[in-house]
Amino acid sequence: MTELNEQTQEEKIRYIVLADMHKLFLEALRQREQDIIRYLAILGPSLAGYIWLLRNSHRIGYDVFAIGTVGIIFVLLIGAIYSLALGYNYRYITIQLAKLESKMGIGDFILDGWPRSVSFPKE
Repeated sequence: MTELNEQTQEEKIRYIVLADMHKLFLEALRQREQDIIRYLAILGPSLAGYIWLLRNSHRIGYDVFAIGTVGIIFVLLIGAIYSLALGYNYRYITIQLAKLESKMGIGDFILDGWPRSVSFPKE
């Protein structure tokens, strides 16, 4: 009896740990979504500044235009690298969430697809 009680206690602890990990991964996923919005908030003004440079290139001179162009190319390059890193991290977290959800046995409660795209059997 005590052996069975210890085993169920271990399973409860394991489930609690899995649930906590699931919660942490969901929070990390939400954080990545906020990071994407922050990145767009930086990219927007940079592109607007480059448009300003293009429109006023005849007045500001070649040196300022060249520096601005190199600056925006640098920002876009860093942004592309950042986007790749965010995308990889986002996919990694979703894969880990799927593994945890299958380990926890809650796969039956997760959507297989969007409700409009899932074909339901006709009765």
